[in-house]
Amino acid sequence: MIKSIKKSVQGFITSLKPTYAVEVDLYHVIPGVPVKSNKERHDFDKGEFQQAKTFFDGAVVKTSDLKLAPAEIKLIKGKKKVLEFKHFGPVNDIRPSKGKRR
Repeated sequence: MIKSIKKSVQGFITSLKPTYAVEVDLYHVIPGVPVKSNKERHDFDKGEFQQAKTFFDGAVVKTSDLKLAPAEIKLIKGKKKVLEFKHFGPVNDIRPSKGKRR
């Protein structure tokens, strides 16, 4: 009886926690050609911050080892809040700005 109550309370608490995601953006730059981007998003369930943080750290290490540039890696809480980010190369110079029209 007590175990079932603890389990249901734990389930309720977990349902209130936010989801996490790791977003990896790789930019392909070829002179004379518009910049292409490859976006990958890896979603994690509610309350799985440790798994998301471990995946983020692993992606940062792997990207720096392979010297993939320009690249951008973000750890996101919920839908929009960026907890951590890491840029490799001149991402700010090549990323298309939102206010700019083509």
